[in-house]
Amino acid sequence: MDYITPNTLQDALELMDQDGYRALATGLSQSRFGGALDGSLRALVSLRKVPGLNGVTQSPSEVRVGPSVRYVDLMEHPAIRAIPLLNEALSEIGEPHVRNHGSLGGALQSGGLADAPVLAALMALDAEVILAGRTGPVQQSVQSFSRGGLRVGLPAGRLAVEVVIPVGQWTSCRYLPLERTQGLGPVSGIALALCEANALVGDVRLVVAGFTEQPVRLTTVEAALTGKPLTADSIRQASAAIVSDIESANGETVPNAYSLHLITVLIRRVLLASQSATATS
Repeated sequence: MDYITPNTLQDALELMDQDGYRALATGLSQSRFGGALDGSLRALVSLRKVPGLNGVTQSPSEVRVGPSVRYVDLMEHPAIRAIPLLNEALSEIGEPHVRNHGSLGGALQSGGLADAPVLAALMALDAEVILAGRTGPVQQSVQSFSRGGLRVGLPAGRLAVEVVIPVGQWTSCRYLPLERTQGLGPVSGIALALCEANALVGDVRLVVAGFTEQPVRLTTVEAALTGKPLTADSIRQASAAIVSDIESANGETVPNAYSLHLITVLIRRVLLASQSATATS
C-alpha cells in the first residue's frame, strides 16, 4: 500500500478519482479505518501538505473551520470559544491522541464514537460541509453523514475542505455528557440548540451521541417540543417520543431498554437545565 502526500488540492482530487485511493485526514490513523483496510485499498493520500485546510475564519453569521485544524487548537481559538456547544463538546474528548491529533476532517471521514460529541454538536448547530471535487464544490449538511445512527461516508471522489458553522440564531446551546465512572473512552451525551420566542420553543435541535455508531438527531422529540412552553410536563411528554427516533442503541453490548432509559434521562436533564438558565437570565 502506497502513502502519497500531494502538495495541492487539485493533485489530491485527481488521486481520489482512482480506485483504491483513500484520503488520510489529519488525526485519522490507519487503525481507525476499520474494515477499509482490505485488499481494495491501494494507497493512502495524506492531506497534511495541502494548503488552505488548516485555518479558522469568522464573520457575524458564521465560523468556517478547515478540516485539518486539530481539536486541541480549536479549543483555544476565540471563535470556537464563542460557540459554547461546540466548545463543551470538544472538552469531552478525553483520549489524548484524539484530542491532540483529531480534526473535523477526520471526524467526517471516519465517524464513530471517538468523535461523537463533536459530530453531535455540529449536527445540532446545523453545520454544513463544503466538499471539493473535480466537477466543483458542493455543500452538504453534517446531518447527512448519519442515517439511523449509521455512518454515511463521503461521496466518492470528494474531499471535505471546510466546515461552515452558523452562529447567533440560538438562545440556548449546550452539550451535556453522561457521567463517566472511569477511563478516557468515548463519551455518551446530548447536544441541544434551542430558540425560544414569547416563552415558546420556536426551534430546537436535539442530537444524542455515543449510543449508536453515529450521533442521531431526535426529530420526533423536537417536534413534540416545538410551539410549546418549556415546562416539566412538556419535557416529560416529549422525552417519551424517544422510541420513535432510536429503535436500537448499543444493542450488542448494553440492553436496548437501558440505553433508551439513559437517553431519556439526558433529554430531561439538558432541557431542564436550559429551562433554568432561561428563567434566571
